Amino acid sequence: MKIYRFFACVLALVTSGAANAQYPDRPIRIIVPFAQGGGTDASARLVAKALAQSLRQDVVVENMPNLDGEAAALDAARAKPDGHTLFVGSATAMSYVPAVRKVQPYDPLRDFTPIASFYTASFFLFANPQVPPNSTRELIDFARANPGKLKIGIGTGTATLATAELLAGSGVQMTPVTYKGEAPAAADLLAGKVDLAFATPAVGLSRVKEGKLKALVTMLPKRSTLLPDVPTLVESGLPPMDILPWGAFFGPAGLPPEVVARLRRELREVLARPEIREQMEALGYPTLMLERDELEATMKQQLELWRRAVESGRLSRN
Repeated sequence: MKIYRFFACVLALVTSGAANAQYPDRPIRIIVPFAQGGGTDASARLVAKALAQSLRQDVVVENMPNLDGEAAALDAARAKPDGHTLFVGSATAMSYVPAVRKVQPYDPLRDFTPIASFYTASFFLFANPQVPPNSTRELIDFARANPGKLKIGIGTGTATLATAELLAGSGVQMTPVTYKGEAPAAADLLAGKVDLAFATPAVGLSRVKEGKLKALVTMLPKRSTLLPDVPTLVESGLPPMDILPWGAFFGPAGLPPEVVARLRRELREVLARPEIREQMEALGYPTLMLERDELEATMKQQLELWRRAVESGRLSRN
């Protein structure tokens, strides 16, 4: 009898190992809650391509830029928890939406399985060259003299809070214009349809070097090596921001531990590649691999930050 139990255990282990070894057994779908061309989209596609090679399976990126990422997040949360549907969560879907909705559509901590963070992002306030101010101080003086005249594009949740913090910290009025991602916001900024926009270097760095945009200030606590001449908020006489632009891969709640472990292992290897790190840095999205407990702690801290912004009136519910 003991022999039978022994062989039964061995068979179970072998069967389990075979099942795990089959993952993924079909293409993996990665949902990105922004329009194509933005920094999150570009970084997700970069990692997806490398992940497809290491997993030896197709990895398809699907853009769903609707309702501030709410529709994309709900689609991912309702997917079968087998590792074949992943979601790129950032501050927009995982902090902004839960904080500002009158009826919370999902719980970012309960309805998803955190897999791994993969970037933090540099954020700058970019301006169209036709806008007279060339510094944040000049911008504030101009905005005070012309309340509501300046239009500021908002393409992500992080840009929403950054804009609210800028206006609250400086006491000026601007007219916000919302978009389904930073790429369309940047396009209108270049066209002069809006005057300013918080965005990442992925959409603004090359335009600054070409003289098509101006970079006035960085949200980072210290100057960025990508644009070393651009001052920080504190250097510009403004209060610092505690916003952390970040991105991570999630699966639906109940994702099997062995699938999470496999994906984390593959992502860790992908993010360690020098060429991936260099390309992510060039996008302004340096790689950031947090342990699961660190990622959950970051999510809780940032969600509380956004909720306080709503309670203080800097952000309104919708």
